[in-house]
Amino acid sequence: WTTVMLRNIPNRYTVEELSAELRARDFGGFFDFVYLPIDFKLKKNKGYAFINLISPSTRARFVATFDNLTLTRYKTQKVLGVVPAVNQGLKKNIANYIAKDAMRVTNEWFRPVVFSCDDDNLADGRQ
Repeated sequence: WTTVMLRNIPNRYTVEELSAELRARDFGGFFDFVYLPIDFKLKKNKGYAFINLISPSTRARFVATFDNLTLTRYKTQKVLGVVPAVNQGLKKNIANYIAKDAMRVTNEWFRPVVFSCDDDNLADGRQ
């Protein structure tokens, strides 16, 4: 499996801040999909994200890095947890989003971010 559900994310994090945390821990270029669902009433994330990694070996390194980690950008006592996501792979995650949330989420800042991966870097930008 390559798609993880990252749990217990502090609710103030944005998808950009979460992506920066991934890159800061040497995962730049190793993920191609990040979806951080937003609670529109509270205008904060729901505390979990779906991240598709490029390989099972990258997933193993991701689990070793992020499972039981406490993020420090905001003061929190939340401890991250990493579990397999129900939908696996980039295509299935995109299809799931389109089927469930595409019509409901009209603001592009709240949509999943799809990255192009190469050997060294992530290409920035929403697609």
